[in-house]
Amino acid sequence: MNQTTKIIIGIVIVIVVIWGGYALLKGHQEQAVTEPTVSTQLSQKVQQGENIQFEQSLQNKSGEQQQVDIKKIFLKTNFKNPYNKLPKDLGLYLRVANGHYLFSNEIANESIYDGKKISIKGSLVALSQNGFHFAHTVERGNPGIEGGESVVDLYVDGNLVANNIYNLGDVQITNNGKHYFYQTIGDAGTNSTLVKDGVKLIDVKSDYWKGGIQGFAIDDDNGFDLIVYISNLSGHKLIYKSKEISKNNIYSFSISPNGKHYAYVESLESKGDEKKYSVIVDGDIKIKNIFSAGVDVKITNSGHYVVNDISNKRAYIDGKLYNLKADFAKAYINNDASHFLIIDNEWQLDDKVLSLNINMNNFGGVEILDNTVYIYEFEFEKENV
Repeated sequence: MNQTTKIIIGIVIVIVVIWGGYALLKGHQEQAVTEPTVSTQLSQKVQQGENIQFEQSLQNKSGEQQQVDIKKIFLKTNFKNPYNKLPKDLGLYLRVANGHYLFSNEIANESIYDGKKISIKGSLVALSQNGFHFAHTVERGNPGIEGGESVVDLYVDGNLVANNIYNLGDVQITNNGKHYFYQTIGDAGTNSTLVKDGVKLIDVKSDYWKGGIQGFAIDDDNGFDLIVYISNLSGHKLIYKSKEISKNNIYSFSISPNGKHYAYVESLESKGDEKKYSVIVDGDIKIKNIFSAGVDVKITNSGHYVVNDISNKRAYIDGKLYNLKADFAKAYINNDASHFLIIDNEWQLDDKVLSLNINMNNFGGVEILDNTVYIYEFEFEKENV
């Protein structure tokens, strides 16, 4: 190859590099101009009638990326009367867990799991914490039981596991779907029971209306780590891993999914006619002197906790107070509390306000899993008439 040929090849290479750089820059400029915004993408998908799942990248104060995943549940119904085929209180018929949802429409005898219809005849009562297993009941009359009042049969993943249950209360399932728990609500003179896999774990006399077992929660593995609250005329007991941890009146309690941490709200003392409530986490008093019984507490696998004092429009995240504005305002955290979401007049994710147009009348629920926020919302479609 002579010197002239080398020079020509060199010139060609330079031209190609310059042209390629120009085209790449032009492409980025065009993309910056024409790329639709998140709201535009959302609007397009709504018009196409899809289940909506979009991502919005955000940065919190630590510079971490936060993905927002919004799921819309489309339920076909009459536009003029959106409740003519649906239960009026939609939230009671929706379960969300680990990014999954199961909605049971009893009136239409159909249920929707992550956008797909499944066959359930009866009432949805539970979804496992990983979102993979569910329980439902079928009500039927039985003249031979409790003076002819109705009883229910309990199904897990569509399989009958217990029948003839009278006054069924809460139902919970482990993540492997192998274990189920349920409580019965006792009336005066009857017993309140806690049952695991068909075997009674606790049997307590109810000496006044709905006395006895007031609630329970299990770990997500096998249910060995169990917290139970019992209250009747004999007193109050909060039991964790078979050990009594409180004899006071309990207003809310929670166990972490791995069963290693617990939290509860109890009344410790009275000041005149006004009771004081405290938040206990793993045996330690974390918050004192909350003057409201309407307090809800949740605790994570890492031992972080969030307290929602809805009646006083306040929330506490690991003890830090957040003053809220709306009556429905509430706070949520992820496992390590590195991210928090506050639902108020404005939705706030960490230190950033979210520009999300959420109709609270159609709001179903929310979860924060690691760096993902799942927001569940009902969407009504216009029916052809």
